[in-house]
Amino acid sequence: MWQHGIDRPEAHEHGLGWSDPAAYTETTDLVMRYLTEPGAKRPDPEAIFTNRFTGKIKLGASDWTSVRARVSEFDKYLS
Repeated sequence: MWQHGIDRPEAHEHGLGWSDPAAYTETTDLVMRYLTEPGAKRPDPEAIFTNRFTGKIKLGASDWTSVRARVSEFDKYLS
């Protein structure tokens, strides 16, 4: 399942672990909406998320083909 989760355009382009900063904001919004007490202070997403340590590991085309072959059977459940 982890491999299914990383088979995204962002990982292909930027390397493993990279996330779009807009997703940081969306995640923070979801946490604030559903998991915090009313009136809780919203943290700055840039203070708690970073891409600083990501992107150093990039898979080649053949690696991504292997990942896709291993996870394709789960598409109907996870996509």
